[in-house]
Amino acid sequence: MANFKRFLISTLSVLVVLFILYFVATNWGFVFSKTIEGEIVAVERVTPPVAIVNNGAGGSQPAPGMFSFAVAVRSPEGVIHTASSEDRQWAVARAGNCVKATFFPYAPWVLKKDGTYYNARLDELRDCASKAPVAPPAAEAPTAAAPPSAVATPADSSAPQPAGTPNP
Repeated sequence: MANFKRFLISTLSVLVVLFILYFVATNWGFVFSKTIEGEIVAVERVTPPVAIVNNGAGGSQPAPGMFSFAVAVRSPEGVIHTASSEDRQWAVARAGNCVKATFFPYAPWVLKKDGTYYNARLDELRDCASKAPVAPPAAEAPTAAAPPSAVATPADSSAPQPAGTPNP
């Protein structure tokens, strides 16, 4: 009976370990994803937008690469993280915006792509706090001093008075 109990525990332990390894192997990108907050350096379409011609055989679904983007985000440490993505939200992102994005890495056994990312999920898009919105240029004020004849004297009642000042 003790041998059966030991066999059962060891078999269940091995099954649990195998299940965990299987889960990690099949969901590598999600398990080891990296959230990056930073400024967008570039967002480019991989395929240019062209007219979509559909022959009806595939239904009304667009081509899979139609919404592919190449994304580059600079983290606060200065590292530029790049990924390709089919997340359509990247279509509205522009260089100079700040983002919070999740990058999903390729598994290390994909040797040609080890250390790179296969997807970038746009979690949050915002204006960078460090960059104030660009204000329109103010009207040019005269830089030269006014000639003495143009300066109003208190006895001159025709000169405009500042608001709230009684007229003498």
